Amino acid sequence: MPQQQTLSNGADDFEQEPLLTSPSPTPTKQSSLPKRKIVILLTMRLAEPINFTIIFPFINDMVFSIGATSDQASVGFYAGIIESLFALSQTLTILYWGSLSDRIGRKPVLLMGLSGVACSAVLFGLSQTFWWAVAARAMAGATNGNVAIVKSVMGEITDETNQARAFSLLPLTWTVGCLIGPLLGGYLSKPAQQYPDIFAKHAWAGLGGLWEKFPFFLPCAISAAITVASIVMGAFLLEETLPELVEKREREQKRPEAARQQSHASALKSNVAANRITNYGAMDNNNNNNNSSAISFANETTSTSHRPKARRASTSGIRVHSLHSGYTPTHTPPRSTCPLPSNSVPDHPTSSVWELLAIGQIQKVMISYAFLALISVALDALMVLYLYEPIKLGGVGFSSDSTGILLSINGLGGALDLVLHRKINNGTQHWFGHAC
Repeated sequence: MPQQQTLSNGADDFEQEPLLTSPSPTPTKQSSLPKRKIVILLTMRLAEPINFTIIFPFINDMVFSIGATSDQASVGFYAGIIESLFALSQTLTILYWGSLSDRIGRKPVLLMGLSGVACSAVLFGLSQTFWWAVAARAMAGATNGNVAIVKSVMGEITDETNQARAFSLLPLTWTVGCLIGPLLGGYLSKPAQQYPDIFAKHAWAGLGGLWEKFPFFLPCAISAAITVASIVMGAFLLEETLPELVEKREREQKRPEAARQQSHASALKSNVAANRITNYGAMDNNNNNNNSSAISFANETTSTSHRPKARRASTSGIRVHSLHSGYTPTHTPPRSTCPLPSNSVPDHPTSSVWELLAIGQIQKVMISYAFLALISVALDALMVLYLYEPIKLGGVGFSSDSTGILLSINGLGGALDLVLHRKINNGTQHWFGHAC
């Protein structure tokens, strides 16, 4: 008779086999993207990169023409100040706009930011002094924190199964704006010189010499018009996504239905009571049972109408904070089925900005992204300066429309890179982006 093997601890080998085996994890099915909401959000997002890049083809020419300096070799210094003010002022105010959106909602802050961008674009196009241009450009960044709030909205309209796909559309939208902006700035600046038959002083669209007095106003006005169109779209079509306001809206929508159910239950009770009085107790047991059932149903309906339904738990378990310029995954505790008071708001776990900055992985991502942004914007600024300066100063003396074409090609390359992202290894692409 064969002997069972005994392990070193004295137990038989079959005793070491688990009785239950955990089932293999089933792949999570991806939720479909809310296409309508994403299209509206990305359209609103598109206004910012257009406004940011539309000045690049003509900024050096503008700085020299408004008299910021009489030395053409020093144009790059003054142009660099104007170019950097958008990002600098936005950095100083973005936390405020993020916290404001956590209090009053995402939608109003998004609309306020776009309104500031539109006003600053018009003021920048009308600039006739260097400091006017500086103030207008600083206003564009200071009044706009949409770079963070758009990501918050994107996180709140998606879940953990489709967030990666949704968030990949944000940089694609930026590169599309970087493709459109330089083309508009290059081809529409100095319209009276480029298209005299249309925009000259005595032409049908000359407006009495407006385009000669403000040669850089037309592209800025077009940028402002695009921004106003996105404001109108957002005002009428964008839905509020701040969780607290969404819950409040759902409660308000349920109140008419609850009142209707309560009224129906009260009427049912009145009918049952009237039947009792009319019958003077002559009803048989069957009818009494029916009346009792009706009263029970009415009571149940009344109590149900006063008991609000527990809000559907988020499928992603993610609480988005606009302060973080993105989203912070946290485990959402299970919601209680107990009714919430009408003025109560569920608590959500939050993290401060400094707590997030203390996380090593976030530090690495931020440093890497900062260097990528630094290299990208610095190359754009150097390129437009090199293309503007005359040959005698080491440049190539390109016109603004030629500069706009080259910058748009750069934006097109960035868009293609994002489209091909999934076909290239993530690590390879990361280092390739730094190398280029």
